[in-house]
Amino acid sequence: MKCGLHVVARWSILAAILLGTGCADPQSHTEPPAVAGTAMYQCGDVRVEARSSNGHLRLMLPDRNLDLQWHPDRSAYIADDNSVFRPHADGAELHLAGAGPVECSVTTARSPWVVARERGVHYRAVGQEPGWVVEVDGGIAPSMRVILDYGQRTLEVSTSRVLEMPEGFEGRADQKSVRLHIFREACHDSMSGEAFDTRAELHVGGRLYSGCGRFL
Repeated sequence: MKCGLHVVARWSILAAILLGTGCADPQSHTEPPAVAGTAMYQCGDVRVEARSSNGHLRLMLPDRNLDLQWHPDRSAYIADDNSVFRPHADGAELHLAGAGPVECSVTTARSPWVVARERGVHYRAVGQEPGWVVEVDGGIAPSMRVILDYGQRTLEVSTSRVLEMPEGFEGRADQKSVRLHIFREACHDSMSGEAFDTRAELHVGGRLYSGCGRFL
């Protein structure tokens, strides 16, 4: 009986040592995971970029920048609007306020929306079949860049006139009329399914291009 008591005692001591040292939950982070430089993620149909420093993280979304603070009790970065970004070994989880959580995988490609915002673009729209892009700079008579037919044609509008009804911009390039109409209504990309908060109609000469866009 005395031998049995010794065995129980030894196991109790061993269990106490393990619990007090090396068996803590590996998923419980008191320090924020390091994000070297800028990290790029593909979160569902949206590409985002993240930069962290001293427990703060700036998440660069297609339509805005979001600042988050590290919360060790939840092992996540959390914004004032309760949006959550939780990095992990294989990528991250993104849960924006008002939307469902999505898994993010690491990518090496930058977000074209973030890149455009850094260049001072005020509004950007895209469309499919054939693929096209239009970018409008800021200002009272902004310049416009139009890329048509999957990049085969480019038009540069040096100055444009702001339209009000409907909202948009109008100018000329290569002796062609270029007019962009913006409708503030929900829109989904016909190929990727990505959601936008505006619908766009681009008129070049006599041709109409339909797509979606967002203010940056």
